[in-house]
Amino acid sequence: MTSEPALPTPARTPSAIVAARVVESRRRRGWTAAQFAERCAAAGAPHLTKSVLANIESGRPDPEGRRRREVSVDELLTFAYVLDIAPIYLLTPFDDSDASLPIAVTGNVAVSDNDELARWLRGEQPLPGSDSRQFFTASLQQMPTLDSAQLVDELKRAVLQDRAKELTSQLNASAATIAAEADAKVQSLIADIGAALATGGSVEDVLAVLRSESAKLKQAHQTA
Repeated sequence: MTSEPALPTPARTPSAIVAARVVESRRRRGWTAAQFAERCAAAGAPHLTKSVLANIESGRPDPEGRRRREVSVDELLTFAYVLDIAPIYLLTPFDDSDASLPIAVTGNVAVSDNDELARWLRGEQPLPGSDSRQFFTASLQQMPTLDSAQLVDELKRAVLQDRAKELTSQLNASAATIAAEADAKVQSLIADIGAALATGGSVEDVLAVLRSESAKLKQAHQTA
């Protein structure tokens, strides 16, 4: 499993990944920050000025190096449109980026595999610890262009795994109930035998108690 609670090692945040991708994509297009700002304004985002973009790209780090300027979803989509790339591209780290740093998904969950992150973003694979059944159901409903046969197989596997867990839980509960009932019967039998002996009962009296309990058990099995 490659998803894990966030480690002491600083994780790459989604905003940091997007910012790095924006810088790389902008430079590949040969655009300066001012030219990029002009194109963002032409696309309907005049607030993304040169200074704002500089803060997004740098993150305006605090003295400890943590980003103070995050990237919003609206900004992410604007960048993808203006740069003519898919949004998922901006959310996926470089192949040659520092693989030792996990990618933060939530405050306490990080992904240490770039490919795993990409498959999750594409709706192809859930992250460990999430509801696989719900994930694949949503993928089939919302993204029919994906490999439906593979998603159906994964959904079936998730359903079977959930059913197996339910049956195991039921069996464990039944076994616990049977054990408790058997223990109660044994304790009752011991009490009956003890009572018979305490009142001066003979061996025949004890055997009679045993035969009575044996008959009750046979009857219980027949009606079960």
